[in-house]
Amino acid sequence: MANSSPSLRRSAFASAPTHCACSLRRHHDRSDLRFTAPLPGARGQLAGVATPLRRAALSGHANVAHSIGTHPPCRHVRTIVHLSDLHFGTEDPVLAAAVARDLQASPPSLLVVSGDFTQRARRRQFAAARAYLTQLPSPQLVIPGNHDVPLYDVIRRFAAPLNRFRRYISRDLDPVYRDTEIIVAGLNTARSRTWKSGRISPAQLARLRATFGPADERFKVVVTHHPFIPPPGSEADGRIDLVGGANAALTVLDECGVDLLLAGHLHHGYAGDTRTHYPHSRRSIISAQAGTAISRRIRTEPNAYNFLTLERTHIVIEIRTWNGTAFAPTAVTHYDLHDDAWIAR
Repeated sequence: MANSSPSLRRSAFASAPTHCACSLRRHHDRSDLRFTAPLPGARGQLAGVATPLRRAALSGHANVAHSIGTHPPCRHVRTIVHLSDLHFGTEDPVLAAAVARDLQASPPSLLVVSGDFTQRARRRQFAAARAYLTQLPSPQLVIPGNHDVPLYDVIRRFAAPLNRFRRYISRDLDPVYRDTEIIVAGLNTARSRTWKSGRISPAQLARLRATFGPADERFKVVVTHHPFIPPPGSEADGRIDLVGGANAALTVLDECGVDLLLAGHLHHGYAGDTRTHYPHSRRSIISAQAGTAISRRIRTEPNAYNFLTLERTHIVIEIRTWNGTAFAPTAVTHYDLHDDAWIAR
């Protein structure tokens, strides 16, 4: 299918109706949220977590959100906070508290967490991650990462790889968020057989087609744990774990009119157009990577998370990096839509 025209891609935000509705339910009013900071606690445990718990495990399961029958405020601009690679079991309580304070002070339209909630998929790590999520604003869209699949417990890894994620974090492995301005679809790329690497399946692409109708002119976002594009300067490095099935996925993303991809996995924050790595791709799609927000497992970069501002013809990606006392903006990239292509300023 040919790309949608610039006029079509630009029309949705201007013509959006006045009623906002989202598919993810919201939990307790934010007046109930409180956080004891800093969070002194043992390794692998989050101390200072206050109740009520949004994800109380009912019959061994947990819901993504608890409904209070409200919707996000209507506005043409949408904001997304993108966290990734929390790795409970190696979390830094000071950083966890700082992220929670930031998000409580300025709640986004949507919170996205793109996988690796735990370090080794253990119960106590999932319980700590669940408790932490209750301190963050909703609505939330969450997906698993490869570290949420057991590595050394081989029987569980192949027989029930994401049972603990389903019980503690979310039953839905491919969640969808909708309001009048944006549609965000999460895809689980964690796999048992190729534990470190990830993949998008044909069945997931079929569901994605059903979720994103080409005639729907809302801003469209796809969230995966594994990235579509490598970090700048590492294009020839075969060790970079890009998501499997990317070529087939990009064909579907082209057809569906997707604008933005969010991912993690590499603990490295960067952004770029997918066409720089996939020249056959017909559509300009921005891929934004988030670093590790609160884990001590940093690699070449300090802890960070992304704050995104989305309009029909404008994307702002702000990387907020830990400077020793707070998360502060260190890089801001603006993309403008020109002739059906996203161009960095």
